[in-house]
Amino acid sequence: MPGRARRVYFDANVFLAYVCDEEGRAAIVEELLRKAAGGDIAIMTSTMSIAEVAYAAEEKVQRTLDDATEKRIDSLWAPGSPVSLVEASRRVLVEARTLIRKNLAAERGRLTPIDAIHLATAMVERVDELATYETNKREQWAHLTGLDVDEPSLEQPPLDFGSLPDA
Repeated sequence: MPGRARRVYFDANVFLAYVCDEEGRAAIVEELLRKAAGGDIAIMTSTMSIAEVAYAAEEKVQRTLDDATEKRIDSLWAPGSPVSLVEASRRVLVEARTLIRKNLAAERGRLTPIDAIHLATAMVERVDELATYETNKREQWAHLTGLDVDEPSLEQPPLDFGSLPDA
């Protein structure tokens, strides 16, 4: 559809990759957030992501909380953020239950209620694609939802100027 920004649903683990500064992932997510801020794409996620993106990996390992990390997390959901939050409405929750039941009948492995809520939210919002780093779940999720499910990507990856030799 011309003139309409591509609508991408981010699973919570995409935001965690950004917050945890995961190598090979954080820069891609950051660039996608920048593109969303510029209106090139529309990023959305369920309000469930607020609870799921609670801390960075380093905080978990060290068992200490960092104020800067919390501010980085909060910036994802703050007013003016390029991320649109979608409430887990009754419609979404009923669709999530339907997905859990459909998955059980298909015998395709367990589908957690939180994952089902993410999938149902993406379906209800009629996104163009669902981005996740859950490599072992992509095929199952695509089968259940009929959505394109893949890891976040860019048409042209961000350039890494840190590897250039000094002039």
